[in-house]
Amino acid sequence: MGRELPWLADFFENCWDQAPVACVVEGQGPASAREVFFAWLKRYYCSALQGRLLKGHALFVVGPVNSGKTLLGLRVVGGALGGHSEATDFLSGGTSFNRELIEVPLWCIDDGTLNSDPNSHQKFSEIIKRVVANPFFSYHPKFHDQQRAEWRGRVIVTLNSDATSVRMIPNLDASLEDKIIVLKFADQKMIFPADVEQVITQELPFFLRWLLEWETPAEIVGENRFGIKAFIHEDIRAAAIHSGDAGDILEIIELWIHRAEPKERFGTHWHGTATEWVAEVSSYDALAPLVRKFSTRTLGRRLSELSRIRGSRVALESSNAKLNGNRYFISLEEDPRRQPNPVKGSFVYDPLKQKAAYQQKSLTLW
Repeated sequence: MGRELPWLADFFENCWDQAPVACVVEGQGPASAREVFFAWLKRYYCSALQGRLLKGHALFVVGPVNSGKTLLGLRVVGGALGGHSEATDFLSGGTSFNRELIEVPLWCIDDGTLNSDPNSHQKFSEIIKRVVANPFFSYHPKFHDQQRAEWRGRVIVTLNSDATSVRMIPNLDASLEDKIIVLKFADQKMIFPADVEQVITQELPFFLRWLLEWETPAEIVGENRFGIKAFIHEDIRAAAIHSGDAGDILEIIELWIHRAEPKERFGTHWHGTATEWVAEVSSYDALAPLVRKFSTRTLGRRLSELSRIRGSRVALESSNAKLNGNRYFISLEEDPRRQPNPVKGSFVYDPLKQKAAYQQKSLTLW
């Protein structure tokens, strides 16, 4: 098979980061980024050939510049699906005119065209959630009345790996993380032939024929709603948490754990309200100025945001009567992903623990 698509085979072999990507479902094992991408594309491509388009995740691809991210989106995925359109203005809430978008199967966004301010980020997160979950849109050509239209296409967003770009990854709370897939490209830059677009055009039919016969691994197959499970690269998840608004609070938590050593007094977890945590942190002269700039209400809101993000150290007490405000658990362990979830009583999935077993798996596909 490699003889018929030598460049694409080499590209897919080397473009992806080799670390396993974690399933958003706790307790589920990791998977290869390459296989997750193949499964994501196969579901849509096969359903298109059968004339019954199926819903699927929005795909986010993060990597360094000149690594081929945009090429993957526009030429490989766009070429396979029969066209694409730039969707930045619509998905960022800048316009409601979407005639061109409704008429193409793939919406593409490049991180250089996105704004990263908090309001734009929140609006972007909400629209991504709606696009994936709801196939019906208002079809609004200019100078015409709005109409109702069904669209079951895909969204692919390519982001550079710097902190500003990663900030545009939607809020990774429980209501959204199952609707997106976040994969990472390898850190090295790729070398492309001068006629790379022509090469892709020639090899793409052979790749798509191979994809039809390729079987999605059992660990990737998911529920009927999206066909496959959602996966998020753990390094990108951590970077997105720290680059978001709640990242400031998480940095203070990390500093508090290492400077004040609360584990010696509280054990594996601290437990209390936002006000109680402020009082605890403020008792240390070096840390007090860091929390004084936040109101208690703001801190409570940020802790609630962190509690909805897996691996953030913070969990909301589910049995709380809320008479005295929300109460939180803050993990004091070195790696919170390895520790029991105090709310659910189960262990949070740890990709590091699974890495040795994953690396034994053969990645040879061609």
